[in-house]
Amino acid sequence: ANAGGVQQTAMLHEDAARGLVAAVNPAQPSQRPGGPGHRQVERTARFAPDATALRTATRSWTYRQLDEASGRLANELAGRGVRARDLVGLCLERSDLAVVAMLAIAKAGAGYVPIDPSLPAKRRSAVLDAVGLRHAVATEETAPTLPQDCDTVLLDADLTVCAHHTSDGPQVATADGDPAYVIFTSGSTGVPKCVLIGHGHLAAYLDGVLDRLRLTGPVDSVALSTLGTDLGNTALFPPLVTGGELLIVAPEVSADAQALAELLSR
Repeated sequence: ANAGGVQQTAMLHEDAARGLVAAVNPAQPSQRPGGPGHRQVERTARFAPDATALRTATRSWTYRQLDEASGRLANELAGRGVRARDLVGLCLERSDLAVVAMLAIAKAGAGYVPIDPSLPAKRRSAVLDAVGLRHAVATEETAPTLPQDCDTVLLDADLTVCAHHTSDGPQVATADGDPAYVIFTSGSTGVPKCVLIGHGHLAAYLDGVLDRLRLTGPVDSVALSTLGTDLGNTALFPPLVTGGELLIVAPEVSADAQALAELLSR
């Protein structure tokens, strides 16, 4: 028996482990322009401003519209006191407004914390207590699930709350270790655990997805997953950093097989 215990037993021989690391990591670094994901989206907006970035069942956004809207919302957040490395609640269902808000939070220098309005109240409370949010983005429908002392930016379809701002977002430097977002584990031990993902982590992950799947040029994708998991980002971000088109499926549509089939056939 191993005197050190199971936790100290090697799962692979050293040579096999070294070979596995070499096999799953590219020998050459990515040749794509790097940087935080939101800066890559801004770059796409400069080079392909009129290309379609987002599409829902009822609306389309060009890269210019997406960049300008997120810039205005970022200015609104900054004006309310959001600063670099803050955390901002994202209390929105999967939607085009959620993507605008995610980019705006990043442009303001902060990281987003997805708070699914459909979660049980106990689970939401655990997330809110762990993070201690002072700022959030929501709609009139989802805002009641947030604490009353949380400064909440209410969004409507026209983004009226930030329409008076300029579209040039605040110029905030972003380091690799700055928070891009925070997610919580499923809570298999009874208490969800907070995991902070930095901008460097997210950028490396996106590079890895594109490299591993050998995706080149503009990538189109369909967003069907929750915003509260890393898996959702596999669909959300690759289109936006490559100039592709992201189709966002509303929760009520993804739950209806016939409605989903009709949307995907358009």
